[in-house]
Amino acid sequence: MKFIIIFISASIVLVLAMLGIHHFRTYPQKFSRQFVDNKIPQLDQPGVTIEQVMHTLGPPVQYLWNDGKNDHRATKLPQPAPDTYSLVYPFAISVFVAHGRVQELRSEGYNSGFSWHGLFLSSSLDSVLATVGKPSQTIVGQRMDWSKEVDGVLYKDIGGEKGNCYYCRPDQNVRFFFLNYNVMAMYLMIPAN
Repeated sequence: MKFIIIFISASIVLVLAMLGIHHFRTYPQKFSRQFVDNKIPQLDQPGVTIEQVMHTLGPPVQYLWNDGKNDHRATKLPQPAPDTYSLVYPFAISVFVAHGRVQELRSEGYNSGFSWHGLFLSSSLDSVLATVGKPSQTIVGQRMDWSKEVDGVLYKDIGGEKGNCYYCRPDQNVRFFFLNYNVMAMYLMIPAN
């Protein structure tokens, strides 16, 4: 009897180990730049649900949320789920959820994430303006203030360096954050149905 219990336990551990190895060997391959770029058009649609995101991209690596005091990272959400949280994927890709609705697809970092209509992280400000058009207004010499975002406005922080700027596309569906005039983050806004 003791031998059977040890055998069953060892078999379960072996199966779990094999599943873990399979997951970690295939997950990075699944999240190649090409894979994600092919999937983004399916998600860049009005009213995309959390279930559709997870069906398309798979389960996230972790969830990220803030309780008003601290940032939290975990492989599962607490119950009840927080009002706002992000599903975090490899290559600095995340999905922002607010009040149960997908709000943004985010691509952040250096030369990672996804591309959008030929624009990618590290694309120049000139490339963005040539692709999506000019914003309706430009403010120069003012520090970027996320709390005072204005639709279609490009903010630039002109200081000791070339400056930071935030660009909101006039139709509000795509936003870019720049560091020294190169894209550091892209946000695809998901309108409600």
